Amino acid sequence: MTKKLLPWMLVWTLGILIWTWRSTTWTTSPETDPGAVSPPGRVEEPQAAATVAMGETPLENQNQQTGLAEISNFRDWANSYRSASPDQQKGMLEKGAELAIAHTQQIAAMIRIDPQQAIVNAVPVVVRQDLPPSIVSLLETRVSTTASLNVYGNVPLPGAEVSPDFKPYTRSVTKDDGSYWNAYVYGTRASQRTMSVASINGISVGSDMAVAETAARQLEAGERPNAADREVVEICPVSGKETIVERTTAGELPAITEETPALETEERIIYVCSDGHVSQVVQNLAEEEERAHWETMGVYLNAGAGSGAPTAPIGTIPGSATTGHRRFLYIRATFPDHRIDPQSDAECHETLRQMADYISQTSYGRCYFTYAVAPLVVLPYPESWYLRYQADGSGADTLLQGHARTIAKSMGYDYLAYDLDAVRWNGGPGSYGGSASVGGRGMRMKTNSAGTFCHELGHNLGVWHANYWLTTPPSSIGPGKNTEYGNSFDVMGSSSGLGQFTAHFKNVLNWLPNETHWTVTHPGTYRIHQFDYASADPSFRYALRIKKDTEREYWAEFRQRLTTNTGFTNGLMMTWDGWGLGGIGGSGGSPVNGSNRGAQLLDMTPGSFGNGITDTRTDSALWIGRTFSDIDTGIHVTPIAKNTATTPPSMDVYVSIGAVPGNL
Repeated sequence: MTKKLLPWMLVWTLGILIWTWRSTTWTTSPETDPGAVSPPGRVEEPQAAATVAMGETPLENQNQQTGLAEISNFRDWANSYRSASPDQQKGMLEKGAELAIAHTQQIAAMIRIDPQQAIVNAVPVVVRQDLPPSIVSLLETRVSTTASLNVYGNVPLPGAEVSPDFKPYTRSVTKDDGSYWNAYVYGTRASQRTMSVASINGISVGSDMAVAETAARQLEAGERPNAADREVVEICPVSGKETIVERTTAGELPAITEETPALETEERIIYVCSDGHVSQVVQNLAEEEERAHWETMGVYLNAGAGSGAPTAPIGTIPGSATTGHRRFLYIRATFPDHRIDPQSDAECHETLRQMADYISQTSYGRCYFTYAVAPLVVLPYPESWYLRYQADGSGADTLLQGHARTIAKSMGYDYLAYDLDAVRWNGGPGSYGGSASVGGRGMRMKTNSAGTFCHELGHNLGVWHANYWLTTPPSSIGPGKNTEYGNSFDVMGSSSGLGQFTAHFKNVLNWLPNETHWTVTHPGTYRIHQFDYASADPSFRYALRIKKDTEREYWAEFRQRLTTNTGFTNGLMMTWDGWGLGGIGGSGGSPVNGSNRGAQLLDMTPGSFGNGITDTRTDSALWIGRTFSDIDTGIHVTPIAKNTATTPPSMDVYVSIGAVPGNL
């Protein structure tokens, strides 16, 4: 327990120290930092465990006090330099370079631990613009660019021992010119799927980037905007009022004041008439990102007649992206020094057939796949070359994927002519069994497992991992923590077979739309039909949905295909949908990441083995005649009758909302 708590104690300590440091500020005064992005290069950095969004990797034991001191030391030097005379400044450069290097090394470590605080502690632009280029070149790079923000969901090789450093999700920022950064995110970016066209702002050191949660950066008071190659928007996008911006005699924009608030993207300087309109402009830019991403996938929001907002709120998946006919391209690749086919043509077709059958059945026929298998691709470089590239932290698997796609295209198999695609190889870069873009194009496979393939396809379609709420002491919804991949009955978890997606996932994918399940707001008896049946009758309902709080909803399913699990064939599977990003806790617990965006299996028979330790999720069903009660919210669920005379079979469920005498 002590070892498990130590990383979080360190994170907490870091937060307190940063908060304390922030109580002192940079001294500001009225040279402009262009904020341009340069391709990542190698820098000497302190070793730090890579922590992506929402605490997915533990923090190494570091002396954070020293790191904050080094950041503070450079801050003090910069303030002194800016107030010194030109002759004094010349004598300060050697010391400034030394302190700048130390500062940047600590920012580099902070990017991986807490990207938000790395951005907060970066040298402000209003300070950078008064520093000499020799010093600025040693600092973190300010980022303002349009690029792809890629989110990859990963799963270990089947049967392999999982390293403690294995990451269920990884992120990267990539550009068409081949530039690549490992991305670390927070806030709203942490809940986003892949964005193939994103307005990125933040900071980078070497091949690591801290990505701010908003699509634009608000300019600092005293900052002199760099309008080179940017459109200057002087009409507030919210109110329509014009901001009169008097250029200097050299035609440059004046320094920002309280009366001239503005935001920056790679393409635009946007003036708003008041600070209160900043959030609305940011929201508009987020909608632009969403629309641009789906258009690259061949999906057009609000494409019909009429006017108004996109057809669905930001973050939802358009139905046309996950329903109807989808085309898949499967590419096998081998290294020139091996030339071993990782998967025979027959094996590829069998995997793809299983996938197509699974999707057709799981989606109730709402989605179906056709597919093609490209001839074996021989990569342009030996395995060792890609491994050296990987050692540099520069996305060797992304590069390999790109090489394979390019060669396949020259053979007549253009991946852009398909909706989705995968590259399959053995050896080389990548410590996973499979890795796929969440809500975007691109899959990387290192196993022949059809289960792994369907898992990664789920990511491509837009769903996260199927997890488990592990409580201590045993309970159904008491204090606990998220167990990644913990739902052993869902292919997005640790299902050894092709377990169907949970009801929440099917709803997200538009396979179980709102009119095909009950949204319970009043007490009563509700009939739900077999959830994992091959087709759906529009007059039936296939799940229950009950709101718990501002983030969580209960979902109840009645499954019959899990024939070896008598609990589920005679009861309900209960889950929560994705939750935790709003900061709420879990019935006394306060996990930072909740369900880590995925759905969570709940154990309806907690502690059933009697020792208070054994994992009991295999008998987690809510059996007929038993009541689950959420005392805090007054939700009570009781399956009361299984109906085998209906086609498909069904379950009658009594739901009570409010205090019920006799419920424990």
